[in-house]
Amino acid sequence: MKSKISLLILCLSLIISACSQKEKTCIINGKVINRPLSTQLILTKSFEDSRSKSAEIINIKDSAFQFEINFKYVEAYTLIFNDEHEQGRMRPIIFFTSNDTIKMELYPMNDYEKNVISGGFENKMFSEHKKKEMNETEEKTKVIRDSMQILKTNDTYNSQAMKSLKKKLENTEIEEEEDKIYVQINELYESGEALSPVAKSLRAQYDSIIKLINDKELSYIKSNVSIFNYYSLIRTIINTKYSKDFSSFDELSMLQKKYAEKYKSHPYTKYSNEVMWRFANMKPGGNFYDFTLPDTTGTKYTLSEEIKGKYAFIDIWAPWCGPCIAKSRDMKPVFDSYKDKGFTIVGVASKYDEFENVIKLLEKDKYPWKTLIDKPEIDSRINEHYGIEMAGGGCVLVDKTGKIVLVNPTVEEVKKVLETSL
Repeated sequence: MKSKISLLILCLSLIISACSQKEKTCIINGKVINRPLSTQLILTKSFEDSRSKSAEIINIKDSAFQFEINFKYVEAYTLIFNDEHEQGRMRPIIFFTSNDTIKMELYPMNDYEKNVISGGFENKMFSEHKKKEMNETEEKTKVIRDSMQILKTNDTYNSQAMKSLKKKLENTEIEEEEDKIYVQINELYESGEALSPVAKSLRAQYDSIIKLINDKELSYIKSNVSIFNYYSLIRTIINTKYSKDFSSFDELSMLQKKYAEKYKSHPYTKYSNEVMWRFANMKPGGNFYDFTLPDTTGTKYTLSEEIKGKYAFIDIWAPWCGPCIAKSRDMKPVFDSYKDKGFTIVGVASKYDEFENVIKLLEKDKYPWKTLIDKPEIDSRINEHYGIEMAGGGCVLVDKTGKIVLVNPTVEEVKKVLETSL
């Protein structure tokens, strides 16, 4: 009798579980205010790149739009106006799916705060909390932001080195030269040398205020466990710089585990586990993410086997990423100089629209090292573990033991390490 009861309970549990995963429908009804030139919206799940093939295009007709989302889990989605996307200057609109109709009023970027999203508990709570947080940020940083704007108006915000590069970029029409300049610009930003001394000081003050606000936000997330706060937690982790002296890693790790335990089957749990992995590893002393991928002929290679006992430069790139390709080309002489001394490079082509584009680039540049082929989707596990979902690519230098030495290093930084180590 007991066994029959147990079997009945098990069957009921399976039925309930299946019902809970039943697909639901979210309908979006939107109005677009004072945006006569906006004709389309790009819809993606949050944490997915808007360039992904999974992105949906929503047409705007007579300043209105409607779209239906079929979903299993409540999670955050992102809407971006296509005209903003094409200009590379955009303010994404975040909302959460609900088994209901969500109504929206969307305004121009300058009036972003006027946007209204109504429908669904998560949207109500998220909007109210974010509005409160945004008002606090605006109030506490206004003086600093005004001072920064004065520097920009007077052309004293950027450093002389940055000004020189931007001037050089304006006067360059050769694509390969532009790519090299973009690499140098990125290097200035990463080194902290893109700003003038006064701007640096203001930026430091701004960052200290934001840190206090973020600490307060983390306390709120800890005390109010919910799906919209799970999204906010992941966003907080992503926005945190990977630094060995970051004091809140243990706190973030415990908080992520708390949410992962609460929402075991939610897609955010798998994703946040990957985010936490890279948070712990994508820095000097961390572990590289291993993978097995084919080359252009279909022959499969495992990264750890290819780089075992060597210093290695792991180079992940998309064919459309100019700065990525420029750095790969600049690594050729480094490879030639150190390939017989215990150094190797493994390239990874990712995020490509067409495989043919990868082949064309490889035929043109003829890299003298193995290039492996990742799947084209933006959301590949490799991109997520290396933290480059929203970038064209990234690279790491690892030592003979497999420990990371540098993350996204310059070519000169790689040469310096190899000169002293090999």
